[in-house]
Amino acid sequence: MKYSFEEIIEFKKGKKDIVFLEGLHAFKHAVRFSAEMVGVFVDENQKKKVEENLLKLAGNKEYKAFAEAETLPSDLFLKLAPNAHTGIFALAKKPKQNFPNDGWIVYLQNPSSVYNIGASIRATVACLKTSAFFISGEHEPYNSATLRTSAGLHFALSAVSNIKEESLLEFAEKNYYQILSLDPEGESIFNIKIQDKALFVFGTERDGITDDLKAKSDKVISLPMRDKVSSLNLATSVSATLNVALLLNQ
Repeated sequence: MKYSFEEIIEFKKGKKDIVFLEGLHAFKHAVRFSAEMVGVFVDENQKKKVEENLLKLAGNKEYKAFAEAETLPSDLFLKLAPNAHTGIFALAKKPKQNFPNDGWIVYLQNPSSVYNIGASIRATVACLKTSAFFISGEHEPYNSATLRTSAGLHFALSAVSNIKEESLLEFAEKNYYQILSLDPEGESIFNIKIQDKALFVFGTERDGITDDLKAKSDKVISLPMRDKVSSLNLATSVSATLNVALLLNQ
């Protein structure tokens, strides 16, 4: 291997310039959205199965990247990628982080779960108008668990990054983004005119958005829900909000 065992373990934390893509779907989507691969590895006991799955689920671009894979003994592969049950993992250069010129932005304020971050990225990518995704807080959004949960779809956005909130709000103000913060007590999203340039803000899973950020928002909005249902899972809230907003923006 080009990289040592210790280096690859460090890449899994997401703090280096190279990131760790664990599993077939993370590898497939990263290649599809032009990730620059620096290593592809396959379990010697699953190579044929990986090839068959790629032929069924992927295109020529992904299959070509797989053709250059290095075969590893199963014991070493499992030590490096215990969650890669599909028999493949890869290393890719972390993409450049570019602020968007248009479209919508999703921002999670201090999310507590790396899995919610990954699932929220996947929901963000699925929306036709979103272009970037930011978080604040302690988590590195390119850690291997988040990349696995997003199915490698980080690479489909212009930016996925941990950011200082002040910098993001300054960017939004300078570039005329409508700041919309989600809160159960907010005005129904169905009463809001969603602009073409909007920053959607979601709070922590337990405490929601800070009062300070609510005060800086153009609107505090909510998703109408059935009586006695108090909240949604964070990633579900991102998905539902973006899709309702998409319908209202048409």
